Amino acid sequence: ALQVVKDGTIKFHPERWEKVYEHWMTNIRDWCISRQLWWGHRIPVWYCVGDDHCTLNCKMPIVSKTKPENCKHCNSQMVQDEDVLDTWFSSWLWPFSTLGWPKENNDLKYFYPSDTLVTGPDIIFFWVARMIMAGLEVMNDVPFHNVYFTSIIRDSQGRKMSKSLGNSPDPLNVIDEYGADALRFSILFLAPLGQDVRFASEKCEIGRNFANKIWNAGRFLLMNKENVERVTGYELRITSSKEKQLATRNSKLETAYLDLADKWIMSRLHSTIKDLNTALEHFEINQATKIIYDFIWHDYCDWYVEMLKSRLYGDETQEVKQIVLQRAMNVYETSLRLLHPFMPFVTEELWQQFTNSQQPTANSIMIADFPKANEKWIDKNIERDAWFMMEVVNAVRTIRGELNVPPSTEVNVLFRFTNAERNTHVTTFESYLKRLGKVSAIGFLKNGEKPKLASSAVVDGEELFVPLEGIIDLEKERVRIEKEIARVQSLFVSTSQKLENENFVSRAPKDVIEKEREKLVSFKITVEKLTHSLENLR
Repeated sequence: ALQVVKDGTIKFHPERWEKVYEHWMTNIRDWCISRQLWWGHRIPVWYCVGDDHCTLNCKMPIVSKTKPENCKHCNSQMVQDEDVLDTWFSSWLWPFSTLGWPKENNDLKYFYPSDTLVTGPDIIFFWVARMIMAGLEVMNDVPFHNVYFTSIIRDSQGRKMSKSLGNSPDPLNVIDEYGADALRFSILFLAPLGQDVRFASEKCEIGRNFANKIWNAGRFLLMNKENVERVTGYELRITSSKEKQLATRNSKLETAYLDLADKWIMSRLHSTIKDLNTALEHFEINQATKIIYDFIWHDYCDWYVEMLKSRLYGDETQEVKQIVLQRAMNVYETSLRLLHPFMPFVTEELWQQFTNSQQPTANSIMIADFPKANEKWIDKNIERDAWFMMEVVNAVRTIRGELNVPPSTEVNVLFRFTNAERNTHVTTFESYLKRLGKVSAIGFLKNGEKPKLASSAVVDGEELFVPLEGIIDLEKERVRIEKEIARVQSLFVSTSQKLENENFVSRAPKDVIEKEREKLVSFKITVEKLTHSLENLR
């Protein structure tokens, strides 16, 4: 049993648990085979109940697969031991006893050995090691080839969940409040490989907010689908599972009216598929959740949907709108299949709504093909250029927000690049930069040039400027910011004095003191940002 782990026949994930396994296996001690429980595998041991005619041999227990009729020494009745097999002695039989063993049958031949055992690291010896021992002894083969050790869920103080401590929330109550998918996804999202999780119910907001984001994106697509006329020849066709193919697409759908946003999202989709499958192959479940989360939330919902709106609500023809929308739905449907193992309920519901709108007899998402990456779509250059454009948009939005530029007011943006290639990158995505950043025009400055009265930002080492003259009332904005700096500084001083008061610190609850300290940090950051904005105005 030790050798099959050392030689890699059975692999542990993470590998560091092999050392714990080896320590157990090289320091084995005897352990009790029985427990005093009413339920379990009854121990096959019988005792003679006779008395007058008993011999020394009668005192020896009889071990037998079947109940002995009578004591073979004195012919008295036999009684079976009331103890049952220890829980772990029963459990180590699980890999083969559930498949009909000791009888030979097709299930046993097909399913033994299995591929992966998922368990907690606290029962490496109690269960994992014993299943390996029993499998090698009884079946002459290992029971599985991979062991994935989950995190241990602890409370916010790092203690194990315990009935006696009363620190274990009822999962059903958590599900009632946040949803089953939210609980499931949040735990996976918070659990790095091989590390324990400090859990509090409110952390499930991660999963709940994500589920809401996915649901709203689906509603947006279906709502627009009803408003956009179907163009014959470009439909998504859901096929039967027997064909082992979820969807076949008209060849024109892949290439018709492709713009930069489409090329970017297709590249990001297939990069995500590739990265997620790699993470799963390496049992990096936590990393896999972050990969799919970033793609759906940020790439698809935050950016692609916004890019999509400009085409759906613009002056494009009905045919263009239909094809663009159908492509967006295809990407979304593929994303649901990627997400399904992590959030099975919301993905099934949405997938049924999408597929039933195409074919009422569509099968469950759980038997649909899991996506595979198509390398022809992956273009790291376009991903890099799009990322730069998005960071520029974020910088412009930040400047607008800090200076209270009205949402309806467009601004100009000037770039001063050290890398000449950036000019091309910005020009390529100029139309999206203008729409998403509310930018009227862009321009390029030479080295050393700097516009007067402009707010600036640095993106990936490159400078951009937003000229402010004519955009806002500079003097009025200066006065407003100066008043706000004075107000926040006053709050900073009063909070500092409170925390310097020994009576307050010694008497106030810890959580109150912590909140005051958090306020102090927030006030300091706010003053720094306001001061920066004031300097820009000068």
